[in-house]
Amino acid sequence: MVTGTGVARTRTTPHRPAFHARVGPAGWIAVALCGLGLALLTGGGGSSFSLGALVTLCGAACFAGHIAGLSEWATSANAYGLTAWSVGVAATVSGAVSVLTGQVGVPVTASAWQALLYVALAATCLGFAV
Repeated sequence: MVTGTGVARTRTTPHRPAFHARVGPAGWIAVALCGLGLALLTGGGGSSFSLGALVTLCGAACFAGHIAGLSEWATSANAYGLTAWSVGVAATVSGAVSVLTGQVGVPVTASAWQALLYVALAATCLGFAV
């Protein structure tokens, strides 16, 4: 449920001076209702807040910034270039974390390679491009 905060953050991120936009009262009310709904869905916050939840929350905030930035700076002329940068940065950071944590593995079966190629090419690249 913490990932869902990215949806709410996307609405308020353009409020930052870098985006030259203001969020009106309706936007802030919508974000508050979203936050309340997430709190209710997760049991009202009664559980402890773990490091994993904090990392996920930071990731959601970064994703919200990414979406807000693309909505501000993307045009039809540079959409594919921005997509390539987005996917490339995500792959580089994920790869570096995998190497640093010792969780690098190579698929050993043909079906695993097919699944990897499908996720990398069809689901990710085409999904971002569309």
